[in-house]
Amino acid sequence: GKPDAALEKQLKDALEKLAPLAMKETSALAAVSAAESNVKDAEADVKRISDSKAKNAKDLAAANAAIETAKKSQDKATADLAAAKQALAKPTAKPVAVALSSDGQRAAAVFDDGRLTEWAIATGTPIAETAGAAAPSATLAASKAGGFVATMPDGKTLATAGNSPWKWERTLGGEKDHSLFADRVNAVKFSPDGKFLATGGGEPSRSGDVTLFDLATGKATATWKDLHDDIVMSLDFSPDGKRLATGAADKIARVIEVATGKQVNLLEGHTHYVMGVAFRADGRVLATAGADGVVNSWNMILGELKKKIEGWAKEVTSLQFIGATNQIVTSAGDNRVRIVNDDGGEVRTIAGLPDFMQSAASTPNGAMLVGGGEDSTLRVWNGTDGKELAAFAAK
Repeated sequence: GKPDAALEKQLKDALEKLAPLAMKETSALAAVSAAESNVKDAEADVKRISDSKAKNAKDLAAANAAIETAKKSQDKATADLAAAKQALAKPTAKPVAVALSSDGQRAAAVFDDGRLTEWAIATGTPIAETAGAAAPSATLAASKAGGFVATMPDGKTLATAGNSPWKWERTLGGEKDHSLFADRVNAVKFSPDGKFLATGGGEPSRSGDVTLFDLATGKATATWKDLHDDIVMSLDFSPDGKRLATGAADKIARVIEVATGKQVNLLEGHTHYVMGVAFRADGRVLATAGADGVVNSWNMILGELKKKIEGWAKEVTSLQFIGATNQIVTSAGDNRVRIVNDDGGEVRTIAGLPDFMQSAASTPNGAMLVGGGEDSTLRVWNGTDGKELAAFAAK
């Protein structure tokens, strides 16, 4: 459904408040330009006054005083320039996972420097934030309790509940138990009932492994070694929790039975990494996103390709079915967030974004979309018309 007028107004007000933050980099560039101009002007003043000194000996004292004043102005302009350049060069974190609360009131992001931040969309106010270990990827989802749950590549999970601060919930693997994971964990996914956590990883160019953990005990209940010939990059449970889909750098997607590990489907259709997998709400369709710029829609009843969906200029970095519909929201390296039907029909494209998009998500009813990319900004859009409602820049 379409957001009500009150929420639209709140979001519009939030966007106006956030405009100065969105202009941060532009202001820094302007400061650099202005400071450089001031330096040149001060240098010209020094030269002009020095020339005047040589020609007018009787005004020596006044000229010397003027030179000192000009030099001080030059020193200040130079210092301002250095400060502006330093501010511009300061590294900013990039969002690697984004999510919206089911009511569309809050947005959250995991950044590559390990920070997790939650905002109130209406006001643009950060509700909770914590520092964690730097991570190239993460999984983030709204929890039934009303907050968000994030899982990091090192097996650690973080949780927040509205105004409550983030806290470590549990650590799986890590320094005390290297045997759990052969290498970096690239993908994580909670089972629909919240009782299990699947992790995907492996050794680059050698193996793709998946491990299933019982969250109540923290113990691994199953480990599937060499499920792929290269690292596992994406995971998703079927809605009933009985099957698990995996996508890997070996260009293949698989579906296995969670209870036995038996392979149900071998899905070959991409020419590059499989970067995302997502089941439709009825479990009858699986969508896969590829670094080949293609989304494939698979019929899970027949185990065959339903539709090859093209139209992306670069890799498709994430995908998610919107609620119980057949619509898929995607993010991609071609600076777009694009929604398509699983039969290939075009729904909507948010194009012309500033940079490579890493992740996108939607509320269950499709009323709001959120996306994060290489420009270190989390953006929220109206899911009906694509209008930007808010933008949250990394600090």
